[in-house]
Amino acid sequence: MEIANDWDNMEYALQNDELWLFLNERNYDRPTRIDFLFDLILEHNSLKLDSKLIRSFGSDAYNTFRYFYEYFSSGKASIKDCWEEVKKPFRTFLEWFNDSELFHYVGYLVECRMSISELLGEWEKQTEKSEFVQVLKNKIKAIINSCPALDYQYKDDGGDKKKCKRILLFHNIQTVVNQNHSQLRNEKYHGAAFYRFPFHLYKLEGWDVEHINSNTSNPESDVDTQREWLLNVYISADPDIQEKIRAACETKKNEDISECYAEVKLLFPFQNDWTVEEKNRIGNYALLDSSTNRSYGNAIFSGKRRIIIGKDKGQLISVPKFSKDRLLITDVDKDADSSFVPPCTKQVFLKYYSAATGNNNYWTKEDAASYVKDIEDCIAVLNA
Repeated sequence: MEIANDWDNMEYALQNDELWLFLNERNYDRPTRIDFLFDLILEHNSLKLDSKLIRSFGSDAYNTFRYFYEYFSSGKASIKDCWEEVKKPFRTFLEWFNDSELFHYVGYLVECRMSISELLGEWEKQTEKSEFVQVLKNKIKAIINSCPALDYQYKDDGGDKKKCKRILLFHNIQTVVNQNHSQLRNEKYHGAAFYRFPFHLYKLEGWDVEHINSNTSNPESDVDTQREWLLNVYISADPDIQEKIRAACETKKNEDISECYAEVKLLFPFQNDWTVEEKNRIGNYALLDSSTNRSYGNAIFSGKRRIIIGKDKGQLISVPKFSKDRLLITDVDKDADSSFVPPCTKQVFLKYYSAATGNNNYWTKEDAASYVKDIEDCIAVLNA
C-alpha cells in the first residue's frame, strides 16, 4: 500500500507540465510518465545487474521491462531496495525543481539537449550544492562558447540566425537568476524567489529567434503604418501638432492621414539607418513565438511593441485610436492564447536596456548596443 501510494503521488507530480517539461521535451510518448524513472534506473544500472546481461536486453521499447524482469527473477530481489532506487532520482528532481538556481541552470541544459541521465551522474559525484552549480556553469559556458561571437553577422536564410538562440535563452535565464539572487538576499521576503522562468510555456509555444527591427525595409507607405506612427509621436508632440494628428485620425480618411504623416514626419527627422549587416547581428534579435511573429510581420517597432505588450497582458490589442472624449485608447481585439513573453523579449520592447527612453517608433542602434552589453554582463557571470 505504501508503494502504491508513492507511485500514485509520483505519477501525479510528473503529470504537472511545469515539472515534466522542466525535465523533458514535448515528444515523450510512454504510456505513463513514471516510466521515465524506470528508464533512468536501467540507464544507470541502479539495481547492479551484470553489464553483459543488460546489453542482451537490446534498445527497443521493452528493454526496461526486461531489466526489471531479470532483477525480480534473480532470487535476490528486494522490492524495498528497488523502490528506494526508483525514488532517488524523483527526490533529486524535486530538489532541483524547488531550488531557483538549480531549476534555471538544469532547465537550460535540458533545453540544450543535455540528458537528465548525465546531469544525475554529475549530481551524484558532488558533495556540495555549490560544486554542482559550478559544474552546471561550466557546461553552460561550453555551450555559449560554441555559439558565434556576439558581433557575428547572421545570414537571414531561415536557419543561420537560430545559432544565437542558445545565447538569447541564456540571457533570459541568467536575468531571472540575477533577479532571484537579489530577492533571496533580502531577509524581509524569507528566501522567496522573485520569478521562475516557465520552461513548460516556452516549450509548448515554440519560441524562436526573430528580428526586433524588421529585416526588410518598411517604407511606412501604407496608411495603417502611418496612423500607428502618428499615434506613437502624439504624446511627445506639441499641442498644435497633437491637434493636427487627432483631426487627421478622427476623419478616418486615408488622404488626410497620409498628408498629416508627411507633414509631421518632417518635424521628427529620425533616420533608422541600419545596414543589412547590422540588422543581422544579435543586437537585433529576440525570442518570439511564431504566432506573435506572424501577427506583426513587417510592422514598425512600435507595432511590434504594442502586440508584445498586449500578449503580456493576455490580449491582442488593436491600433490606438481616439475616444469620443478625445483620449487616446486601445481596444482588445480578442484574448491571446497565452500571456507568456520571455522576460528579455518584454524588456527589449519596453526599451528597458536603453540609457534613456527615446523614440518608441524605432529600435535604434544605440538601443541594440545597450542590449548586447546586458547580454555580455549575463555571460560574464559564468566566469565569476
